[in-house]
Amino acid sequence: MKEGIEIKRIIKILLLVICIISITFLLKERNRFTLAFLKNKEKDFSYLVDGLEIHRKYEILNKNISEEEMKGFLYHYTDFEDELSLGKSLFLSNYPPTNIVLDEALEDIEYLFSIFKYGYAGYEYFGGDNLFYQAKNKIIYEISYKFKNTNSISVDEFNEILCDNLGFIQDGHLSIGSYQLSKNYNYYSNEYYNFLKDEKGYYFIESGEREYLRQVNNKLPEEYIKKSLDEEGNIVYSLGLISDTEKFSTEVKVELESENIVSEKYITLSRYEPADVSYNKVYDTYDIENIHVIKCTGFFNNSEYDKDMEYFIKDAKSLREKDIIILDLRGNGGGEVLYISRWYNNFTQGQLNIAHKFYYLLTNTVSNSSQNDESEVSSNVSDENTTFFNKIKENKDTILPGWSYMRFGEYKLIENNIPIFVLLDKRTASAAELFLHSLRQLNNVVYIGTNSQGMNTTGNSLVYYLPNSNLKLFIPEIIIMHLEGEKMEEGIGFYPDLWVKPKDSMERIIKYINNTKEK
Repeated sequence: MKEGIEIKRIIKILLLVICIISITFLLKERNRFTLAFLKNKEKDFSYLVDGLEIHRKYEILNKNISEEEMKGFLYHYTDFEDELSLGKSLFLSNYPPTNIVLDEALEDIEYLFSIFKYGYAGYEYFGGDNLFYQAKNKIIYEISYKFKNTNSISVDEFNEILCDNLGFIQDGHLSIGSYQLSKNYNYYSNEYYNFLKDEKGYYFIESGEREYLRQVNNKLPEEYIKKSLDEEGNIVYSLGLISDTEKFSTEVKVELESENIVSEKYITLSRYEPADVSYNKVYDTYDIENIHVIKCTGFFNNSEYDKDMEYFIKDAKSLREKDIIILDLRGNGGGEVLYISRWYNNFTQGQLNIAHKFYYLLTNTVSNSSQNDESEVSSNVSDENTTFFNKIKENKDTILPGWSYMRFGEYKLIENNIPIFVLLDKRTASAAELFLHSLRQLNNVVYIGTNSQGMNTTGNSLVYYLPNSNLKLFIPEIIIMHLEGEKMEEGIGFYPDLWVKPKDSMERIIKYINNTKEK
């Protein structure tokens, strides 16, 4: 009996010792993380960011919005009686037609607007029954009137009529046939006129004289002045604007002043094109002049890139030991959000996550389309992804009929003295923009390049085909709610801190880093 008591006592002591050792180890690991990542590194290069004098405007976007207010962005289904069975609209015909008859066009319209209502997460956000029914009636009237004599319409013209009447939708994830339903805004600038700044304002040197910028298009210069880097990596200021024009260049009228003499001139601003990017390998890492570079061109969820994504996630742990990081997201069109979530978890040791709320449609339309081999959700990242979607489906009755949501954490700012310079361009889109947004929760993160694509209102596009015209549809099943941070508009995207031609951004930020380190 005594022996049994003694054994139990020894076991308790051993368990206590194990607990003490475990806690000690965890505390050491936590301290090691704090030393390596937050603010006590032996080598602190955060002054590289301080020198740029970047001031950002953070907004409380939707953080305090109530559950009831949130439901205002979601369509309220009372029943699903008029939801059409998709049938043949899920698959591409072996012989797509060039023309269809009027009755076939009208049938396609019925299918399209049923898919909108029951398969498009942005349906209510972009106007709901009111605007969509108006558009539907206009399309039916136009087609019925225009083609009543010929009784035939080309698929291309049908495609054009559909999209001409759906201009109230601004969603880069939604497309019908050859049309994406989103305006595209590009950045225009002129590097010849690189301005400097003193107590009098912005100026450039012309014939040895300082020419001060007083107005641009009859407005204050600040509306057009963008911080940039010149060829040597020095901080300069350029004239720039965002425009949805399809032209390669545009003009601005400037008013200049030199020694009390005022003059006017027109300056041509040219469109900054995205960088040329190779997609042979979606993830790579290397060093340039003792600066650690991470290149990621996509977060693709297919077997071809599984290893790349595994290394992307795994390597995030070792990044905490780097002095300076360049994260190259030029040309990154997005992909699987879970890769980003797992990267953040490793990089910040669980302190940071994606600060957005995702609402998922859970209708028969969505469920059937997700079985289509071309839909984005058809190939899961891993068992984790399967579990993720199962959790959503389990909660489907907790929000509204046909809806569920999954939240990825609170928006909070994290101390960090590892300078992270992020390269972006107009092809940085979708999940990559969630990456950009969430990186801003870290101190000492700087964006370089142009505005991003602006595809962040919806996501996870599913594929459908209209049964007669065989027009291919990409329809998003998710609507995204940003909680806090910097506002992003569809087609415009996130703004960089330093506006630089994407093809030159890597070279120039390296020169800036080296110039600043040498001083």
